[in-house]
Amino acid sequence: MSGARTVYVARKGATLRRDGARLTVVSRQDAPVPVTVHDLGQLVLMGNVTLTPAALEMLLREGVDTVLLSWSGRYRGRIVGGPSRNVALRVAQYRALDDPARACALAKDVVAGKVCNQRVLLQRHARRLHHRAASSTRAPGGAHRRLVQRHPGGGPRRRLRAEPV
Repeated sequence: MSGARTVYVARKGATLRRDGARLTVVSRQDAPVPVTVHDLGQLVLMGNVTLTPAALEMLLREGVDTVLLSWSGRYRGRIVGGPSRNVALRVAQYRALDDPARACALAKDVVAGKVCNQRVLLQRHARRLHHRAASSTRAPGGAHRRLVQRHPGGGPRRRLRAEPV
């Protein structure tokens, strides 16, 4: 299913409700967000997200794969209704593994994505660490370091260099 999309719901205390032929994410902090189901391939619920019985019934009827994760992203379970709609996708994935050049390109893309995500995680951690050090009464002792992107060409491969804060 080439047009299938994945929707992540990660708002603490959010509720996913059925609203006619679509779903709606409702939370106290934000305005309601509509989610169309006809092109939805997977729904990922992170943390304390409530799923109403009517919404669950709709997801099962439409065959939407629903994944339950903890707030930190740890896998908790999966709700799948009926036969999988992703048979063609799985066949294409196995065929890609048979072609060494394509498999290598896919592996490179996966590794590049993981490195990029780790970079974001480290930068976020460094900002928090820097913020705590700046807000404390003592000055940072030079041990705090921040990762800075240094690659003028851009693109998916980025070189990182540590610089003192």
